[in-house]
Amino acid sequence: MSSKHQDLVTRSAVAQDLRRIVRGARTLGRDKHKERWFVASLLIPWAAWHTRHWIMRYTPDSIVAAMYDDLAGLAIVLLALVLPTALLWAWGGPIESKAVQDNLIRAGLVNAVGEAPTLEAKWISPDNPKITVYEFFCRGVPLEIWKQHTTRIDSALNITTADTRQGHDNSHVLVYAIPGTSRLAGMIPWRETCTVRQEGLVVLGESLIGPVKLDLNTTPMAIIGGTTGSGKSQMAVLVAHQLLQQGAQIIIADYKGCADWDIPMFDACQKVACPEEMLPLLQSCVAEMERRPKIFCSPQSRNLPEYTQKAKKAGLEPLHRIVICIDEAADVLGQNVAKSEKAMAGEIEALCEKIARRGRSSGINLILAIQRPDSSISGQIRSNCPARYCGMADRILRDIVLGDTLDETAVWPDTPGRFVSNDGTLFQCYYYDGYKTPPDKTDDIPSVDVIQEVDYEIPED
Repeated sequence: MSSKHQDLVTRSAVAQDLRRIVRGARTLGRDKHKERWFVASLLIPWAAWHTRHWIMRYTPDSIVAAMYDDLAGLAIVLLALVLPTALLWAWGGPIESKAVQDNLIRAGLVNAVGEAPTLEAKWISPDNPKITVYEFFCRGVPLEIWKQHTTRIDSALNITTADTRQGHDNSHVLVYAIPGTSRLAGMIPWRETCTVRQEGLVVLGESLIGPVKLDLNTTPMAIIGGTTGSGKSQMAVLVAHQLLQQGAQIIIADYKGCADWDIPMFDACQKVACPEEMLPLLQSCVAEMERRPKIFCSPQSRNLPEYTQKAKKAGLEPLHRIVICIDEAADVLGQNVAKSEKAMAGEIEALCEKIARRGRSSGINLILAIQRPDSSISGQIRSNCPARYCGMADRILRDIVLGDTLDETAVWPDTPGRFVSNDGTLFQCYYYDGYKTPPDKTDDIPSVDVIQEVDYEIPED
């Protein structure tokens, strides 16, 4: 390393310490206890000066008094400088900052002169207590580099990164992470206590950072892909169960006999087992979709949630959400149908495209469960589907379901009921076995530890 390079590194290290001391000084006004400790650090040298004779065991009129006074004065001056500064330095950032910086150097996350980012602060996220937010000062290490080195950073710091964002300026980066020892449970039984009390909002399962939700108020449809046994039908049943409890009208289309839907609470739902039944039903849904905007005009509503809220106050006609759950959609949309049924399947697909484009505001949604959504899913439907989930599948199927939204380092499902969304979230879907627990007895259901966490510390050198 050249002398110029070494000087730059040294100046940077000094600048880091100075910034840490300044940050520590800024905490004094926000913490009364720190203020008391800081005042005490100033009073200790003062008290030491006035008691120096007793501390050093000499009398003021002795022969060595002058020499002892000089030594005591030097020591007390050093104490008056070091003690408050040390406190401010300690308060200016996490204690493990040096260990974190060394580990980032090992991970190769450095700038052009070999400096690693400095951990300036960390705190528990107010939105999610499972997440710890790490704030790094990283001049010369842009956000893109952080995202490219996510796996290295996770390994070096023993964390699992949930998100990486720009801080308050271009020199600061925020890393949202959970402990690297956190693991998803292999199976999570559904409990009625997991239900979200908001119309159109359902929970699908648990990720490492919390529940994964699907909001049909913002998402017109969802595609669930995966091989046989991946749990895609189970997810569709779970979604329908929650929506049915919210008062939605559920239409179930399953040409293989609705075996997965043989649950008592679905007996009142409309079940479709052939194209001849499916076509007129979709036609009526499209007609209802075209009728509802006219109804929304009277209370000046833009969508179903707004109308429902205003209709209750005005005593207007109640409207329910309509959700069409198509299991094994390839059988319904034409991929696996006979040539004689191709024309009817084309009409069914065209009606599904209309619902996918315009059904969101009207409160009419599609849920498609399919093994290989390639030629059986039109581009029109796929482009209007921001919510896509893929269970156990090969690489080709993953690309078909999720598109090019994930990089090569993404973690893929390897367990029944485990899915990855098109935004890269890995989660375990709740296992719904068909029971219906009364609301007053949900507390009797034993709780399940979804995430197993182990306390950890970032290792020091």
